[in-house]
Amino acid sequence: MQESNSDTLNANHYSIDFKAIKRDASFERVLQYYGIELRGGRRAQRKALCPFHRDTRPSLNVNLDRKVFNCFPCGDGGDIVKFVAKKEYPADPEGHLLEAAQKLAEICGIRIDGYSRETIANSGRTGRAPVQSAIAIQPVAPAPETIRLSPATPHLTSS
Repeated sequence: MQESNSDTLNANHYSIDFKAIKRDASFERVLQYYGIELRGGRRAQRKALCPFHRDTRPSLNVNLDRKVFNCFPCGDGGDIVKFVAKKEYPADPEGHLLEAAQKLAEICGIRIDGYSRETIANSGRTGRAPVQSAIAIQPVAPAPETIRLSPATPHLTSS
């Protein structure tokens, strides 16, 4: 896959701009949504108890500016979309990046055209963040050299 397509996923004729979602998302808001408390660290580099294994002292490293996480004891790490995928779909996070990006947008109140407007409208009633104006999904024709989801096989496949 080419670098220009590395943050775009074409599936079901929708292109999800992961860069736009990651840019507008707040890792602090995601951690708060999942009940994970930041405990230590300085500036953007913070620590918390890792939710992916039994952790008794903070081993999850989170960079709030770069929106990435890493835990040395369990070996988990990645960006904010992967974090949400691991929380929502622990059995197959890599196979649910599209849904994780949509959930991340919902958690952070990021508006996505083509996404459930009811979900976004309901987020205001549940105490979540107000909807931002970033648009991250646009109808497009499937392009070559992109990652696509196949209805027959729920995992990601390359074109």
